[in-house]
Amino acid sequence: MVIDVYAVIVTYNPDILLLEKQLISLENQVSGIIIIDNCSNNKTEIEQSVHSKFLTLKLILNNENRGLGYAQNFGIREAKKSGATDVILLDQDSVFNSDCVKNLIDAREDLCKQNIKVGGLGPLYYNERTKEVYPISKYYGPFIKRFV
Repeated sequence: MVIDVYAVIVTYNPDILLLEKQLISLENQVSGIIIIDNCSNNKTEIEQSVHSKFLTLKLILNNENRGLGYAQNFGIREAKKSGATDVILLDQDSVFNSDCVKNLIDAREDLCKQNIKVGGLGPLYYNERTKEVYPISKYYGPFIKRFV
């Protein structure tokens, strides 16, 4: 099976330098990148920066902020139309290490070999400033359980 991973990034008034850092971290790991901008004040700056440096990226500029869920669903549909087999949903400030996507795909394949049904996977969060690793959180009503 050919794996075609697309990244869907929803932006709203992003820090352009951080967005560029994110795109650089992804460009060699995924087949395509789709940015859905939720009516940012700096959308002209986004458009100029993104189109000049990342020619294969698809940028969709919304005329209004319709919310994160709407933008993510729209991005997923666009990715599927482009042939995506897998989609990674990202915030505008998530920067991946060089093997993150491969590790996620490998983890899914290992789980599937064990007959474990996989609905979603995600990396741990590492704060570069504080050097802390944040655990995965699972919500049970008003309670949170953290996994390392």
